[in-house]
Amino acid sequence: AGRDLRELLAHTAQQNAVLKEHGVPTRPVVVHLDGDVDFGAVGYVKDAARHLRNSFGKEAGAYRRDESFVAVSPALFNNAVDLEKLLTEIETSGRPAVLYVENAHNLAPGSAGFAVWNDFIAKGRDVPPLLLSGDAQALAAVDVALPSVMRLNTRIDPLTAAQQATAVSRLAAQDGFFLAPGVIDAVAKKLKGGGLS
Repeated sequence: AGRDLRELLAHTAQQNAVLKEHGVPTRPVVVHLDGDVDFGAVGYVKDAARHLRNSFGKEAGAYRRDESFVAVSPALFNNAVDLEKLLTEIETSGRPAVLYVENAHNLAPGSAGFAVWNDFIAKGRDVPPLLLSGDAQALAAVDVALPSVMRLNTRIDPLTAAQQATAVSRLAAQDGFFLAPGVIDAVAKKLKGGGLS
C-alpha cells in the first residue's frame, strides 16, 4: 500500500526546508485523494497537516491559530487574486501548512489557481503541499495543470474499526494524551462498520 501520507508529506517538507537553506528550489507536492470525501478525507488531511507541523517540532507553530490545515473552496482556488494573497501569507509566515481543495470536479486545467501555482513555482517561491480530493476522473482531468510538481496518489476508503481506533490513539498522543493499556482494543471492539454501535 506504500508509505503513509503523513510520513510522505513530513519527509518532503523536511527535504524542502534543507533545499531552501541551501538556496536550491524546493519540490512542490500535489496529492490526489481519490474517493468519497464522506469516508473521512477531511480528517485524513487534517491529521496529515498536524503531523507535518509536528515534524518541525511543536515550536514551529501553525500557519493559522487553529491548525496547519487550510481548506480552500473551489471558488477561492479559481480566484487568482485571493489565492495569490493566501499563498503569499503562508510563504511569509514560514510555518508549515497544507492546502486542501475538496471536489476537484469544480476545477478545470485552465483554472486561475493552477496559473498562480505555476507562477509561484516558476519564480522559485514556496508553495505548501496541495491536496485535491475527488473521483479518479476529475483528478485525472486536472493532472496536466501542474506539470512540474511531485505528484502522489492515494485512495480514500472507509477505515476499519482497528484503523479508526489507531487514529484515535495517534490524535490523542499528538495532543499529549496517552491512552491506558487496553483502551485501543476496547475502542476497536466498540466500532463497527465505520460508526459507533
